[in-house]
Amino acid sequence: MGLVNKAVLAASCIASVAATSVKVRSSGGNSTKHFGIDYGYGFLHEDINNSGDGGIYAELVQNRAFQFSDDYPVNTDHYQSLNGASLSIQFLDQPLSDALPASMRVSSANSSGPIGFENEGYWGMDVKQQKYTGSFWVKGAYNGYFTASLKSNLTDDVFGSVEIESKSVADDWTEHEFVLEPTEDAPNSNNTFAVTFDPAVSVVLNALLWR
Repeated sequence: MGLVNKAVLAASCIASVAATSVKVRSSGGNSTKHFGIDYGYGFLHEDINNSGDGGIYAELVQNRAFQFSDDYPVNTDHYQSLNGASLSIQFLDQPLSDALPASMRVSSANSSGPIGFENEGYWGMDVKQQKYTGSFWVKGAYNGYFTASLKSNLTDDVFGSVEIESKSVADDWTEHEFVLEPTEDAPNSNNTFAVTFDPAVSVVLNALLWR
Protein backbone atom coordinates (compact mmCIF):
# COMPACT_ATOMS: atom_id res chain seq x y z
CA MET A 1 0.00 0.00 0.00
CA GLY A 2 2.91 2.34 0.81
CA LEU A 3 4.47 1.77 -2.60
CA VAL A 4 1.16 2.53 -4.31
CA ASN A 5 0.80 5.78 -2.38
CA LYS A 6 4.33 6.80 -3.33
CA ALA A 7 3.66 6.03 -6.97
CA VAL A 8 0.48 8.11 -6.94
CA LEU A 9 2.29 10.99 -5.26
CA ALA A 10 5.10 10.87 -7.81
CA ALA A 11 2.61 10.78 -10.67
CA SER A 12 0.72 13.79 -9.32
CA CYS A 13 3.98 15.73 -8.93
CA ILE A 14 4.97 14.94 -12.53
CA ALA A 15 1.54 16.02 -13.74
CA SER A 16 1.84 19.29 -11.86
CA VAL A 17 5.24 20.03 -13.40
CA ALA A 18 4.04 19.17 -16.88
CA ALA A 19 1.16 21.64 -16.59
CA THR A 20 3.53 24.65 -16.31
CA SER A 21 5.08 26.16 -19.44
CA VAL A 22 8.45 27.92 -19.03
CA LYS A 23 9.91 29.90 -21.92
CA VAL A 24 13.46 31.28 -21.90
CA ARG A 25 14.45 33.90 -24.45
CA SER A 26 17.93 35.15 -25.25
CA SER A 27 16.74 38.77 -24.97
CA GLY A 28 13.92 40.67 -23.35
CA GLY A 29 13.86 38.68 -20.13
CA ASN A 30 12.03 35.50 -19.19
CA SER A 31 8.35 34.72 -19.37
CA THR A 32 6.56 32.08 -17.32
CA LYS A 33 2.90 31.45 -17.97
CA HIS A 34 0.42 29.04 -16.46
CA PHE A 35 -3.12 29.11 -17.85
CA GLY A 36 -2.32 32.46 -19.43
CA ILE A 37 -1.25 34.11 -16.13
CA ASP A 38 2.15 35.78 -15.84
CA TYR A 39 4.28 34.81 -12.86
CA GLY A 40 7.04 36.91 -11.36
CA TYR A 41 10.38 35.82 -9.96
CA GLY A 42 11.54 36.36 -6.42
CA PHE A 43 11.85 34.84 -2.99
CA LEU A 44 9.19 34.20 -0.38
CA HIS A 45 9.89 33.14 3.18
CA GLU A 46 6.83 32.30 5.26
CA ASP A 47 7.83 31.60 8.85
CA ILE A 48 5.42 28.81 9.75
CA ASN A 49 6.17 26.26 12.47
CA ASN A 50 9.44 28.04 13.34
CA SER A 51 10.85 27.39 9.86
CA GLY A 52 13.18 30.37 10.25
CA ASP A 53 14.77 28.62 13.22
CA GLY A 54 15.11 25.16 11.73
CA GLY A 55 11.51 24.03 11.34
CA ILE A 56 9.54 21.65 13.52
CA TYR A 57 11.84 19.86 15.94
CA ALA A 58 11.64 18.57 19.46
CA GLU A 59 13.85 21.04 21.28
CA LEU A 60 11.83 23.52 23.31
CA VAL A 61 14.63 25.92 24.34
CA GLN A 62 14.94 28.97 22.11
CA ASN A 63 18.43 30.36 21.40
CA ARG A 64 19.77 27.13 22.86
CA ALA A 65 23.36 27.34 21.60
CA PHE A 66 23.91 31.12 21.28
CA GLN A 67 24.48 30.97 17.55
CA PHE A 68 24.86 34.14 15.52
CA SER A 69 25.81 35.66 12.17
CA ASP A 70 27.19 38.95 10.85
CA ASP A 71 23.66 40.32 10.55
CA TYR A 72 22.39 38.95 13.87
CA PRO A 73 24.89 39.31 16.76
CA VAL A 74 24.97 36.77 19.58
CA ASN A 75 22.79 37.65 22.59
CA THR A 76 20.94 36.24 25.59
CA ASP A 77 17.49 36.76 24.07
CA HIS A 78 14.76 34.47 25.50
CA TYR A 79 16.70 34.01 28.77
CA GLN A 80 15.83 35.68 32.07
CA SER A 81 18.03 35.68 35.18
CA LEU A 82 16.79 34.14 38.43
CA ASN A 83 17.53 35.51 41.91
CA GLY A 84 19.89 38.23 40.77
CA ALA A 85 22.08 36.12 38.48
CA SER A 86 24.18 37.94 35.90
CA LEU A 87 23.95 36.52 32.36
CA SER A 88 26.65 37.47 29.86
CA ILE A 89 27.99 36.18 26.55
CA GLN A 90 31.56 34.84 26.60
CA PHE A 91 34.02 33.88 23.86
CA LEU A 92 36.39 31.53 25.64
CA ASP A 93 39.83 30.45 24.48
CA GLN A 94 38.46 26.90 24.64
CA PRO A 95 34.90 27.03 23.25
CA LEU A 96 32.53 24.10 23.25
CA SER A 97 33.37 23.64 19.55
CA ASP A 98 34.51 25.64 16.54
CA ALA A 99 30.89 25.77 15.38
CA LEU A 100 29.69 27.01 18.80
CA PRO A 101 32.23 29.63 19.95
CA ALA A 102 29.84 31.67 22.13
CA SER A 103 28.62 30.66 25.58
CA MET A 104 26.63 32.17 28.44
CA ARG A 105 28.25 32.86 31.82
CA VAL A 106 25.95 32.64 34.84
CA SER A 107 27.26 34.32 38.00
CA SER A 108 26.19 36.40 40.99
CA ALA A 109 27.99 38.72 43.39
CA ASN A 110 25.40 38.57 46.15
CA SER A 111 22.55 36.11 46.56
CA SER A 112 20.88 34.36 49.46
CA GLY A 113 19.52 31.47 47.42
CA PRO A 114 20.07 29.44 44.24
CA ILE A 115 20.79 31.46 41.11
CA GLY A 116 20.29 30.59 37.48
CA PHE A 117 18.16 31.36 34.47
CA GLU A 118 14.93 30.46 32.76
CA ASN A 119 14.12 30.16 29.07
CA GLU A 120 10.72 31.12 27.67
CA GLY A 121 10.83 28.70 24.74
CA TYR A 122 8.74 29.36 21.65
CA TRP A 123 5.74 31.33 22.94
CA GLY A 124 5.92 29.35 26.16
CA MET A 125 6.16 25.61 26.83
CA ASP A 126 3.26 23.21 26.94
CA VAL A 127 3.84 21.02 30.02
CA LYS A 128 2.30 17.55 30.25
CA GLN A 129 2.77 14.54 32.54
CA GLN A 130 5.35 12.84 30.36
CA LYS A 131 9.10 12.30 30.33
CA TYR A 132 11.25 15.13 29.02
CA THR A 133 14.94 14.46 28.39
CA GLY A 134 17.59 17.13 28.15
CA SER A 135 21.23 18.04 28.55
CA PHE A 136 23.52 21.02 28.88
CA TRP A 137 27.27 21.56 28.75
CA VAL A 138 29.12 23.27 31.60
CA LYS A 139 32.62 24.65 32.07
CA GLY A 140 33.73 25.78 35.52
CA ALA A 141 34.54 23.87 38.71
CA TYR A 142 31.40 23.19 40.74
CA ASN A 143 30.96 20.54 43.42
CA GLY A 144 27.22 20.46 43.95
CA TYR A 145 23.91 20.03 42.14
CA PHE A 146 22.02 21.74 39.35
CA THR A 147 18.22 21.79 39.49
CA ALA A 148 16.28 21.67 36.22
CA SER A 149 12.59 22.49 36.42
CA LEU A 150 9.47 23.34 34.48
CA LYS A 151 7.61 26.18 36.12
CA SER A 152 4.77 28.58 35.51
CA ASN A 153 5.56 32.05 34.22
CA LEU A 154 2.44 33.41 35.92
CA THR A 155 2.49 31.82 39.37
CA ASP A 156 4.96 30.12 41.74
CA ASP A 157 3.85 26.66 40.57
CA VAL A 158 6.60 24.18 39.71
CA PHE A 159 5.21 21.29 37.67
CA GLY A 160 8.32 19.14 37.86
CA SER A 161 11.99 19.33 38.81
CA VAL A 162 15.06 17.13 39.03
CA GLU A 163 18.47 17.45 40.68
CA ILE A 164 21.53 16.81 38.52
CA GLU A 165 24.85 16.11 40.21
CA SER A 166 27.57 18.35 38.85
CA LYS A 167 30.41 16.75 36.90
CA SER A 168 31.90 20.10 35.91
CA VAL A 169 35.59 20.90 36.16
CA ALA A 170 37.59 24.10 35.77
CA ASP A 171 39.35 23.48 32.45
CA ASP A 172 37.03 21.35 30.35
CA TRP A 173 33.45 21.08 29.12
CA THR A 174 31.23 18.40 30.64
CA GLU A 175 27.77 17.34 29.53
CA HIS A 176 24.97 16.96 32.08
CA GLU A 177 22.01 14.84 31.03
CA PHE A 178 18.69 14.55 32.83
CA VAL A 179 15.15 13.22 32.66
CA LEU A 180 12.33 15.35 34.03
CA GLU A 181 8.76 14.12 34.48
CA PRO A 182 6.15 16.68 35.66
CA THR A 183 3.72 15.52 38.34
CA GLU A 184 0.83 17.46 36.79
CA ASP A 185 -0.25 19.09 33.54
CA ALA A 186 0.12 22.84 33.30
CA PRO A 187 -3.20 24.70 32.81
CA ASN A 188 -1.70 26.73 29.94
CA SER A 189 1.50 27.04 27.89
CA ASN A 190 2.84 30.15 29.66
CA ASN A 191 5.67 28.19 31.28
CA THR A 192 9.47 28.26 31.35
CA PHE A 193 12.40 25.87 31.67
CA ALA A 194 14.83 26.82 34.46
CA VAL A 195 18.27 25.75 35.67
CA THR A 196 19.51 26.86 39.10
CA PHE A 197 22.58 26.13 41.26
CA ASP A 198 24.63 27.34 44.25
CA PRO A 199 25.33 31.11 44.05
CA ALA A 200 28.88 30.71 45.38
CA VAL A 201 30.20 29.62 41.98
CA SER A 202 30.26 30.94 38.42
CA VAL A 203 29.79 28.60 35.48
CA VAL A 204 29.60 28.89 31.70
CA LEU A 205 26.91 26.98 29.83
CA ASN A 206 26.15 26.09 26.24
CA ALA A 207 24.04 23.83 24.02
CA LEU A 208 20.98 23.47 26.20
CA LEU A 209 18.92 20.65 24.74
CA TRP A 210 15.38 20.15 25.98
CA ARG A 211 13.18 17.55 24.30
